[in-house]
Amino acid sequence: MAFNVKVQGGLDDGNIFRVDGQCIIGRAPRCQVLLSDPDVAWEHASLQDLAGRLFLQNLSAAGTRLKGHAVSAEARVMHGDEIEITPNCKLVVEERIGKNKDQSLSPPVLAGLIIVLIAVLFGGYKFFQPKPQYIPPVQLSHWVTAYNRLTVRMEEWTERGEFPAEALVLFRDAWRYEMAFNDAGAAQRWDDLRSVLLSIQAPGTGLERRSIAEQASPTQRALNVIMGWDQETNMSIDPQWRTDEAFADALTWFVRKRGMFTNNKVKAAGR
Repeated sequence: MAFNVKVQGGLDDGNIFRVDGQCIIGRAPRCQVLLSDPDVAWEHASLQDLAGRLFLQNLSAAGTRLKGHAVSAEARVMHGDEIEITPNCKLVVEERIGKNKDQSLSPPVLAGLIIVLIAVLFGGYKFFQPKPQYIPPVQLSHWVTAYNRLTVRMEEWTERGEFPAEALVLFRDAWRYEMAFNDAGAAQRWDDLRSVLLSIQAPGTGLERRSIAEQASPTQRALNVIMGWDQETNMSIDPQWRTDEAFADALTWFVRKRGMFTNNKVKAAGR
């Protein structure tokens, strides 16, 4: 099972995008669902396909709506759902089952499928039924682990002259405000730090001179590994997740996620 999203309205009306893994929706050149409407944020929202289940997250202060309702946390998306990016630009979700979804089956193929189905029924349906994958939730302890590891790495960057001390202070202040339940103060500092990361050259990029935010990958895999939540690998057995590039990537996603979380809490409290 896979998904497509079709644009309705705006400058990209009729365009169809394929959702593979995690996709960012916005006007940034690296977005997988790239939109041209000037009212769309640089990084407006994200879609993630988890084992055939599609989830939507808002990344923009302008907001994203699903089936007419504002998205304030991760939301499940189903076939036929309408995602409103702006009043003039919407995305319609479509399930994609193989390349020949609309092609009818030939009689020999249909007969073969019936035989296989009978064999499965006689052999025991429960024996062949795959068990659903259990994905444990992200806990506060995971975020604390990521915060501590990122802080240590940023201190190393600062000592090497590759990271401004002011940005490290802003990172610590944002976390401190959030842990003290000062959501408004935390949200402001996460937003400020997110803007700062657009101008800080990523450590280790040399002559490429890419900023930390520019080099971030479209998925938060590095953050998942560094926070100890990834179920497939960890930093101790895979050295690629101990590099400056991986930590810079994780930093971008950490700031983005905490900023989105605290901003949503501030909006909810103001209702």
